[in-house]
Amino acid sequence: MRKFNQTSWRVKAGAIFSAVLVLFGAVYAISQIAHPVVGLAEDPRLSVAANDAKETFTSQTPVAITVTNQVDPTATVSLQLPTGVSVDWTATQKLWGSDHAATQNGQALIAADQTLHVTTTPSGPVVTLAWPHQTAATVKLSLALQVAASVNTITLQPKIGTAVLGTKRVLTSTAAPAAAASSTAAAATGSATTGTKAPAPAPAPTPQPAPAPTPAGGTLSVTSGNASYLFADNSLIPVVVTNTQTPGAVVTVGLGGTTLDWAKTYQAWKAMDPSTTSNDDFTALTTDSGASLTLKTQAGQQVVALYMPTSGTHAGSVPLTVKPSAGLSDFTLTPVLADGTKGTAGQWRHITIIDPDTEESTLYAWLENTKGNEATKFKVGATGVVHIRVENLTQHNAIVQLPAATTLDFSKTKLVAADNTTVTSKYTATATGGTYTYTLVHTSPDHTTNTSHVVVTYDQQDQRITVSSADGGGPELYFYFTINAGGGNSGYTVQAYMDDGIDGRTWTMQVTGDVTPAAERVQIKKVDAQTPTTTLAGAQFQLTDTQDASDDQTSAATDSSGLTTIVPKNAGVRTLRLKEVTAPPGYSTAPGTYEVQWSKLLGITAVRVPGETWAQRTSDGVLSVKDNQLTFNDSKTGQITVQEYDRSTHTMLATNTYTGENGQALTASHPGANVPATHEGLTIWGTTMGSVDGPLDPYAADNLPDPVFSATPQTLTYVYDRQMFELDPDATLEFGQFAPTATTENYLIGAHARATAQPLPFGATVIDRIGVGSWQLSVAQDDQFMHDSDQTPLTDARLWFKNLQVTSTGGNTAAMTQFQTQPQFTLVPKAKPTAIVSAKVAPTADETVGTQQWRVNFGSQTTGGQSVGLYVPNTTTRLNGHYSTVLTWTADQLP
Repeated sequence: MRKFNQTSWRVKAGAIFSAVLVLFGAVYAISQIAHPVVGLAEDPRLSVAANDAKETFTSQTPVAITVTNQVDPTATVSLQLPTGVSVDWTATQKLWGSDHAATQNGQALIAADQTLHVTTTPSGPVVTLAWPHQTAATVKLSLALQVAASVNTITLQPKIGTAVLGTKRVLTSTAAPAAAASSTAAAATGSATTGTKAPAPAPAPTPQPAPAPTPAGGTLSVTSGNASYLFADNSLIPVVVTNTQTPGAVVTVGLGGTTLDWAKTYQAWKAMDPSTTSNDDFTALTTDSGASLTLKTQAGQQVVALYMPTSGTHAGSVPLTVKPSAGLSDFTLTPVLADGTKGTAGQWRHITIIDPDTEESTLYAWLENTKGNEATKFKVGATGVVHIRVENLTQHNAIVQLPAATTLDFSKTKLVAADNTTVTSKYTATATGGTYTYTLVHTSPDHTTNTSHVVVTYDQQDQRITVSSADGGGPELYFYFTINAGGGNSGYTVQAYMDDGIDGRTWTMQVTGDVTPAAERVQIKKVDAQTPTTTLAGAQFQLTDTQDASDDQTSAATDSSGLTTIVPKNAGVRTLRLKEVTAPPGYSTAPGTYEVQWSKLLGITAVRVPGETWAQRTSDGVLSVKDNQLTFNDSKTGQITVQEYDRSTHTMLATNTYTGENGQALTASHPGANVPATHEGLTIWGTTMGSVDGPLDPYAADNLPDPVFSATPQTLTYVYDRQMFELDPDATLEFGQFAPTATTENYLIGAHARATAQPLPFGATVIDRIGVGSWQLSVAQDDQFMHDSDQTPLTDARLWFKNLQVTSTGGNTAAMTQFQTQPQFTLVPKAKPTAIVSAKVAPTADETVGTQQWRVNFGSQTTGGQSVGLYVPNTTTRLNGHYSTVLTWTADQLP
């Protein structure tokens, strides 16, 4: 007799499983009514946490907590409060915030999008929380608890009905008794469970007066996002709002004479949390973590309401970008909580630009063209130069603010040195740009030297150059920048000023060319997929608004820079369909159609293959978006890999990669490349152009697959396997819940089948897809039933089976099979396997067996519940809890 290969034929996932017996002290008739959930695992997607991220609390002081529900945003969550703990209504209302307009109504808080109810039960108050209008994947709700002085620990565990059990959170009082007392109490509880005598509980500690409430910690503030509190006309001002004083609470900030720059703010939130989404009318930002921004207009000014992230790298703060209205002088931004508490305000001061020609100044600045002439007229693509000379930088820094629609070539920065001065420089890359540190050594006629240092830093994100010197440097510098398309008619303003606001100049450039604001355009850059630095001219694209078929445009051909632009007609957030209609010379048209998420305010925000998830790059790698520009990869040649895979050993048998012209079939350029090899002992089960673990296409030797080269690399896989003989026992063998009565008992799988959902009759399926002729089925019990907690055995217990029957359930009905069976048998733990079925299949007239499928059952649908049982004598000690063992099923081929 030959046993099948253990990996292939001994089916571990299905054939090795646990048989479970559960014993409980409660009378079965009672548990049958209550239907308790037994052994339910904690689900980390449903949780509760203290808002201050600590595991302690101070009695008689409100304890702020947040319940997070990532399971089902429409489900009601319940939270049992221990005795001595109640909801602090006043503090909870403050956490909810004025924008919810919540009111106290007996024992409930009710708002438009969330509710909180409290029900009194013998076990203490039960809080139920609901988010009836919430549609996000994650929902959070904060509340505050009042704790009596006698409470030392609070155990909180949210639930959704009886199906979902959240993670348990235990908070300890700052005045809790010593750990030894807690350990003793825990030991007493454990002893009661096992039935042994528990030690007497330690005497309760004498209640101590609660400490006086301490002032709220943390920060509530508005600060600058770039450490500068100066602004000029047309500036974009980065702001950071921080709330670690009352985590989870709403913060409102009136923007005064400024307005929110939605595009910049959205980009900053996306950098903070990639899950950030914007609504269509640009009044709300939301994230999966629960952080949100809502923009409203009140009393003629914009007001933002903010919920900060409560965890992660950016916990407690969010970024904003505001822009001042025309003629605005100084302005102040103040954070306010729902109860009227004000935090630390940020104050910004307007820079008064004074022309150095009319007042002596320490900063001289000129806007020039590459010929060194002062100029304010430029074309798109031209180079502009900011030329500055500074006297004495010790006290203040010089700033050069470039327009967003320009690109600085920082490597061309030039420092002009005076006579008899040597200059050395060092460049350091930074996260947002770079820094040049210049050392200037001046030698005077008397051969004395004077050394000074000048530091020039470029922040690419803010398009800002900062020039500083700690030892009185007075440099003359040139900065070279390119004027880009898309700046808008009023979007090209250059500023040079000292950070004390005394000296400086502002230039408004007159730019000709494509000045349509970048966000309002869809710019496409065509590059070679193999060498992305190679741009391709001559490609054309069709861009169609999926919501408005009349907006269907074909672009001009890409220029020598690989660029072309289309301006959609509609406003709002749109889904645009993009397709290449003309390929560059020597290339084939990309076969895919792609979707682009775009709006006039935000520009291009994401791309995707239709039906997939929005991202910054499509799943096939052809289309990507960065800095509001689409990059479309084109391949002159495609790549096809042909591989042969053995799934029985999870090994790759052969791999060959071929290249060819896009649009050409594999065999046209590589004859025979699609012909699979023969491997001894293996059979081809199918082919796939996808995952080897997914569905297979049928294999036909006279109709082999012949894929076509395209811009996307492809893989053709021939999947091999051994002759397949499958063994599939039923997944469960569960007896249910019984009282641990010390009597001789036969526990039957049908006794509680309704509660355990045990399929009846219990059995196994055997499938022979090739025709092995004869086979044998055996089963063994690896060990005695053991208690899951303390591993004590269910001594002398015996698992028995009867009423075995075998039926054919599919395959070649012409083949005749003879069976020898063990109609009934009892398993002995750790004994050799018991052979229960031997089968001999007679070949058909054409001497073949073919595919066969059988079902081995213990009993029928009527008798199955009484055909498998567990015998336990009255001498066996039974403990409360779960008992389980493992059965191993084996299929062997007979000679």
